[in-house]
Amino acid sequence: MRMKDYAEMFNESYQRALAFRDEGPQFLDRFYEIFFSKSPEIAELFETTHMGAQKTMLQDSLFYMRDFFIHRTANDYMERVAKVHGKAGRNARPELYDVWLESLIEAARECDPVFTDDIELAWKIALSPGITYMKHMYDRY
Repeated sequence: MRMKDYAEMFNESYQRALAFRDEGPQFLDRFYEIFFSKSPEIAELFETTHMGAQKTMLQDSLFYMRDFFIHRTANDYMERVAKVHGKAGRNARPELYDVWLESLIEAARECDPVFTDDIELAWKIALSPGITYMKHMYDRY
């Protein structure tokens, strides 16, 4: 039985989702549509956000979260994002990270043409350590 490289599965799925072109919204746009639809609280957190910059930050965040999964080392970027999203910052409550992940997976399922249950697991495995870090840091900032 071949061992599964979940980091590679995540990376490949993410690249396919980003490259997907259809008549509907592209991956990052679709993610935010899904995410904002989950709760008025989430939409309110982004009311004054420049979405072009936000999409770039999301791409950076996914890179650093995957890196965190691989190396298990927090970096300056992760700490800055934790401060911005912490209780004294944007006050992104810890339970919203679960909604964030599920929204990402829902968008990836729509935009990655070969998405499977194993790929869904890869997304969860790759991003869960970073989400755990962000939740843990919430009260510190």
